[in-house]
Amino acid sequence: MNRPEGQTNGLELNTAPIDLAKLLFSAKIDYVKIRTEGKVELPVLIGTPRWSRKEHYKSLTIHDLARCDIAALGAVLGEATILELEVAIDLRPRPALRLSEDEHEELLRAVMVQLYAMGLNPLERSGVAKNFRGAYHQFGPLGAVVPYNRRLPAATSQQLHGLRLEDSQVKAYLKGQDMRKPLPKEDWTARVEARLAGQSLAERDLTTLSDLLGFGYRKRLMPFLTHMRGTTRMTNCRGKLQGKWLEAIRAWQERHDGELWKQAGVGAFLEGGLGDGTRVRLLRDTKMNDRIGQALTRLESAYAAPDSVCFPSHAVALAGKNSNPHANLAFCQVSLV
Repeated sequence: MNRPEGQTNGLELNTAPIDLAKLLFSAKIDYVKIRTEGKVELPVLIGTPRWSRKEHYKSLTIHDLARCDIAALGAVLGEATILELEVAIDLRPRPALRLSEDEHEELLRAVMVQLYAMGLNPLERSGVAKNFRGAYHQFGPLGAVVPYNRRLPAATSQQLHGLRLEDSQVKAYLKGQDMRKPLPKEDWTARVEARLAGQSLAERDLTTLSDLLGFGYRKRLMPFLTHMRGTTRMTNCRGKLQGKWLEAIRAWQERHDGELWKQAGVGAFLEGGLGDGTRVRLLRDTKMNDRIGQALTRLESAYAAPDSVCFPSHAVALAGKNSNPHANLAFCQVSLV
């Protein structure tokens, strides 16, 4: 049975449902890691490059990769092989709401619990391991990862789907830092990230940096970021129970499953949850998924624009970067259509 999107199993959540119209959804390439032959002099980039000393400069990570950075890097590194790719979705309150810092944080905390912790459920075809779903809690200088299939994690916990060393992983967290530097509260976001490596990249034909241009971000990444909003029982009582008895059983099932959903969200019906083994069908959160899909479509459009035109200029002054007079300075113009 389909239910209104603001409800789960016929029961309202403990707190008021989040109005998605109050939130801005944005997508970005958080970072891409590529293989290199060794350290070379790089052109000025919009993104932030970081060489790996641990790997003897055989890999380079670019944070906040811009479209025109791909051509600039290609001119120096050639067809560099992608080792890892992480795409992020950020949710933040709309500026027009004019929320105070406390209200801003409160809304993001609600997003972390009501949307991410309760509903985020990467699909099987994403390749994310279904047998690992944990929340990382920080206890002073120490931390621990605990399953959250029986109760919801705190809003400040990092939610993990899949292991760090696997080829596919999804994580969600309250982002209050950028490059290890604290952000003002008005810049905090509720972030969910999809990380791809190895076989996960190969299955989606992401081999070199140039493959990021024209890539179907929405179609290929939505399985990582799919959200659910409730359940319905997969039962067939036809010919066995009729009338008020059937209605009474279904009403009890709705109440029972609704309480489990309020306690642990989708995790209650996954392996290790209190509802593990219950024959239910998960209901997709169409509104949430559509908003994430729209953000990915905008990202797709940004990386499918006409070819950039790069030419020598005072790119440092325009991009706010530190200059190297011997570097291949370039500033990218992207035509808008």
